[in-house]
Order: sequence, then structure tokens, then C-alpha cells
Amino acid sequence: MVGAESFLFVVPLLSLVATTDTALIPGAGIATNNASDHLALLSFKSLIRADPLQALESWGNRSIPMCHWSGVTCGKRGHSRGRVAALDLDSLNLLGVISSSVANLTFLRRLHLPGNDLHGAVPPVLGNLLYLKHLDLSKNSLVGSIPPSLSQIGHLKNISLEFNSLQGHIPHELGALHNLKVLKLGYNNLTGTIPVEISNLVNLESLHIPYNVLTGEIPTGIGTLVKLSNFSLASNQLTGSIPNALGNLSSLTYIILHTNNLTGNIPSFQSLPFLTVLELGINDLSGCIPSQLGNLTSLEFLDLQMNRLTGGIPESLGNLNLLQLFDLSNNNLTGPIPNSIGNLHLLSELDLDNNNLEGPLPSSMFNLSNLEILDIQYNYYLNGSLPFDMGISFPNLQFFLIDHNQFHGSIPPFLCNASMLEMIQAAHNLLTGTIPNCLGIQLRSLTKLMLEYNHIQATQNDGWWLA
Repeated sequence: MVGAESFLFVVPLLSLVATTDTALIPGAGIATNNASDHLALLSFKSLIRADPLQALESWGNRSIPMCHWSGVTCGKRGHSRGRVAALDLDSLNLLGVISSSVANLTFLRRLHLPGNDLHGAVPPVLGNLLYLKHLDLSKNSLVGSIPPSLSQIGHLKNISLEFNSLQGHIPHELGALHNLKVLKLGYNNLTGTIPVEISNLVNLESLHIPYNVLTGEIPTGIGTLVKLSNFSLASNQLTGSIPNALGNLSSLTYIILHTNNLTGNIPSFQSLPFLTVLELGINDLSGCIPSQLGNLTSLEFLDLQMNRLTGGIPESLGNLNLLQLFDLSNNNLTGPIPNSIGNLHLLSELDLDNNNLEGPLPSSMFNLSNLEILDIQYNYYLNGSLPFDMGISFPNLQFFLIDHNQFHGSIPPFLCNASMLEMIQAAHNLLTGTIPNCLGIQLRSLTKLMLEYNHIQATQNDGWWLA
């Protein structure tokens, strides 16, 4: 029988359990109090000024245990049992700032708050979350700098701070995070150079820092990150050459370096069996297109536009039979369009405009039945007649741009079979004959037809097409 003294002791203890969500640690025989987690979450909620979806409505409700609050996940075993292990509040339009009290969630492993309207700074005290593995604060309105204190979190595998308004330099201290797999800092206002310490991140799989104001060169040590798969530094102000060592990173699937001030030659990249995207456009690269690019048989997007590339288009590029976008426009390329281009059966966009290409179109080109955009204008020396059955060859064609060349002959009536055509620009050529009547009748989607400076005979009803 329980004595009176024992009874008086048990009742307050049960009351404490009910109000603080205690959890027993197996084998310990004592209760671990999670009251600090409870207070930390309520402090987080107190700094949220707008919660239009009422995502935090359950927070603080005494009838709902903390571990059942929306977005809260607690540990189920060991020392973290009953303690907050994850905070997932994705795309809830929460307006406010991130409370520093989050750092009191001692056992937090996942802090996932993207797609809200959180502003203010990234709290430096997040560096105290020594068990944190995943930090995603992307797509918010955060300002200030990236806290160097994040380098204290040795377990971190994912840092995503992109799509904010962060400023300042990338902390070189982040090079200490040897377990880091993903570093996404794109779409901010970061300045300075890329720290050479990035090369210490031996487990890095994704390095994504596009659309900032970074300067200086790409650290050559990045070429030692053998696990790197996704690599994007697009739309910065980087200078210098592309490290040749990138061509040794056999796990790479994306190389996106467009819109910088990079110089030098294009590396051969011949040992990248999984590369699907190579975007080097809008730089200041020079030299010839390496024929070894034809070994990249997984490539789907090849963008080398707006550089200073010279020489011809390698025949070997016809090996890229998975290619969907092929853009070599605005360079100084010479010679003919290679016959092998007809092997690119999945191609939907071919941009060769503003070069010095010459000769007739290869007959194989008219095998490209998936082509939607054909832009070969402003080469000046492309010539020959247009095939009679062109419309059958290109049933999906939307933009047919061949102006400022030397094409001759008549406009093929079969072009009317390309029922999706929106624009025909064939001005400044040597075309003759009349405009096929079907262009104005069958092609309901056609919005622009430019044929001026040819030898086309206008009729009474089609003069407006020549404007």
C-alpha cells in the first residue's frame, strides 16, 4: 500500500510529465526535460509576424504535445528521444525573422525553412547546433553576411542559402566542413573571390553559386573534388581560365559557367561520361572547339554562344545524339555546317547565327524532325536552295531564321506543312518567285514574315508580309 508521503510526491511528478513532454532515455532511468525546446519554439513563433496559412496554430496548444506540432519532428531513441530533431516549415509564407533561440534546440539535425518571407540576418548562433546536418534557408529575404560560425558544425552535409539578399564574402572557414555534400549560395549579392579552401571539401557533390558578384579566378583545386556532380558559377564576374582539371572529375553532370569574363581555351572535357549540360556561353573564350567534346555522349545541352571561338564545327559533335540544345551563335566560326549534324535527331534548338559559316545546308539537316528553332542568320556566306519538302522535314518548327545569307531559289510551299511556325525571317537573301498563298491561309500561328531585300514578287494581297 502506498503511504501518504509517497502519494504526495507522485502527483506533482505526473503533472510535470504532462506539461513538459518528458521522455525516458533507455537505460538511464531518469527523465530528460525538453522544456528548453518548448520555449525555443515558442520564441521562434513570437517573431513570426504573419502566418497566413496558420501553419503554427498548433504551437503552444496545451492539448497537443510539442512533438506533434506542425513541422516539428522529435527524436525517437537515445539522448535525442523526445527532443526536437527537425523543423520543417517549407513554403508557408511565414513573415518574420529567425529567432536566435533556435540555437537552443540542442539535438536539431534538420532546419528546413525555404520559401518563406523571413528577413533579417542568418543568426550566427546557429553555429552552436553541433548535430545539424541540413540547413536550408533558401528563397527568403535574408540579408547580412554568411556567418563564419557555421564552420563549427562538423556534421553539416547541406547548406542552402540561395535566393536571398546576402552580401559580403564567402567565409573561407567553410572549408573546414569536410562532411559537406551540397553548398548552394546562388542568387544573392555575394562579392569577393571564391575561397581556395573550397577545395578542402572532399565530399562535395554540388557547388552552386550562380548569380552573384564574385570576382577573381576559379580555384584550380576544385579540380580535385572527385565527387563533384553539379558545378555552377554562372552569371558572376569571374576571370581567368577554366581549370583543365575539371576534365578529370568523372562524376560531373553539370558544368554551368555562362555569363562571366572567362578567357583561354575550352578544356577537352573528354573523360566526363555523365555530363549532360555544358554551358560556357557569354564569356571571352577563344581558340577552336575541341573535337573531344564529341566524346560527351550523354550531353543534352551544349551552349558556347557569344565567345571568340574560331575554326570549324567539328564533325565529331554529330556523335552527341542526345543533344536537345546546340548553341554556337555569335562566334567567329568558319567553314561548312558538318553533315554529321543530321545525327542529332532529338535536337529542338539549333543556333548557329552570327558566325562566318559558308556553303549549302547539308541535306542531313532535314532529318531533324524535332527541330523547333533553326537560327542560322547573319552568316552571309551560307548559300544554296531550300529543299522543296522542308515543311515535311520540320513539322514542329516555330522559328525559321535564315536572313542575311545567300540562299536562292523559291520559298518551298511545303513550308506550309510546318503548322506551328510563328516566324519566318528570310530577308537579305537571293530568293525569287512569289510568296506561297498558303502562308497566309494555313499558318494561323504565323505572326512575322520578313522577306525584304530578295527578288520576291509581291501580289496585291501579300504586300503586308514584306514589312
